[in-house]
Amino acid sequence: MVEKKKNEKKARRKVMTKRRKTLKGIRKFLIYAAIFIALLTGLTLRALEISATLGAMEAVVNIAGSMEDSLFVGDYILVDNVSIYAGGPHRGDIATFDYPFIELNIFQRTWRSASKLWGGGDWDPRLLIKRVIGEPGDTILIEDGVLYVNGEPQDEPYLKTDAGADFGPITVPEDHYFMAGDDRYESVDSRYIGAVPRDVIRGKARVIYFSLAPTACPKHDAPLITTPDGELRCAYDGEIMREGYDAVDASPLRFDKRIRWSRIGKVIF
Repeated sequence: MVEKKKNEKKARRKVMTKRRKTLKGIRKFLIYAAIFIALLTGLTLRALEISATLGAMEAVVNIAGSMEDSLFVGDYILVDNVSIYAGGPHRGDIATFDYPFIELNIFQRTWRSASKLWGGGDWDPRLLIKRVIGEPGDTILIEDGVLYVNGEPQDEPYLKTDAGADFGPITVPEDHYFMAGDDRYESVDSRYIGAVPRDVIRGKARVIYFSLAPTACPKHDAPLITTPDGELRCAYDGEIMREGYDAVDASPLRFDKRIRWSRIGKVIF
C-alpha cells in the first residue's frame, strides 16, 4: 500500500515536471517570438525611414476621387521611386507626378520623401496620381467611350464607367506620358493639362498600407451622416456617397469604423 502511494506520487511528479517543462518551453517561445517581432518591426521601420530619406520610396495620401474604384479617397499609398529611374513608367501603371510641371531638385525631393512618410509638410506643386494610358509616340483617341492607342481599342477593366467623352486624336510628345484617371468623368488629367513630362513623374504606386474613410463630404466639405441602413450621406444635400467613401462592414477587430480594413495591404495594379 505504501509502495503504491509512493509510485503514484512519483507519477504525479513526472507529470507535473513535464507540464512545467512544456509551459517553460511555451514561455521561452513566446518571449523569443516577441523579441523577433520587435526586431523585425524596428528593422522594417528603419528600412522605410532610410528608403524615404534616400528617395527610394515615399508615402502619399489620395485626396481625390478620380482614380475610383482602383484608389479611394483616404487611401495611404507607398510609391516606389526607384523603378521610374530603371525605366518607365509603362502603359497601365499608376504613377504620381507634380502639377504644375515644376521639377524639384534632389535636395527638395529627398526632404519631401522623408517628411511625407510621416505625414508632414505641405508641398507645392500639387501631387496628382493617375494611370498611364499613353507612352511617348503613342497616338491617343477616345471615341464612343472606347480608348484607342495607335488605332487599337484598349481593354480597360479598371474603368469606373467608360473611357470618357470623345477626345483626340493626339500624339504623345517625346519624353512625355498621357495620364488619365480611372473615373474619366471626374478626372482632370492629360486631356485638360496636357501630356506629363517624364522629369516630373515621381514614382509608381505599389501598395495601400492604410485606408481611412473621410469624415466630410469632399464635394461640399460637409459632414457625413450615417443612415439607419448604414449608408453614408452628405449633410449638405443628402447625396449617397460612392463606394470609395463607405466604411467597411462591421468587424470584431475594428477599433475605428472609419478604417477600411479590407484595403490595407492591397497591391496596386
